[in-house]
Amino acid sequence: MACRDPLPPHALSACLLALVDLLLPQKLLSRSDLTLEWRPLYDLYLRVKKESICRMHPALWGLLDPIVQLAVVSSCYFPPTATLEILQELYPQIHPSLSSNTY
Repeated sequence: MACRDPLPPHALSACLLALVDLLLPQKLLSRSDLTLEWRPLYDLYLRVKKESICRMHPALWGLLDPIVQLAVVSSCYFPPTATLEILQELYPQIHPSLSSNTY
C-alpha cells in the first residue's frame, strides 16, 4: 500500500533509526522468524537520492545514511534469493558491457 503523504524527513529518519535499533540484536530473531524484502529499501534509497539531488534538499541528504544502516542491519533477514536479485539489478550498472547472464 503506497503512502500518499510522505513522512517529513525528520520523522522518516526517526522511523528508520528505530527499525535499526529493533533489528540490531540479531541473536533474537532468525530468518525463519522474520523475512524482509530488500526491494522497498532499495527503492526508498533511490527515491530519496533522486529527490535530494533534484531539489537540492539538505534534509533529504541526511536520510541516506539511516537507509543504508537499515539495509545493512536487515540484510540477514533478506530471503535467500535476495543476493541473486540484487546482483541482477546492480551488475548491469556496475559493468554495463557484460550481459546480465554472467552470474
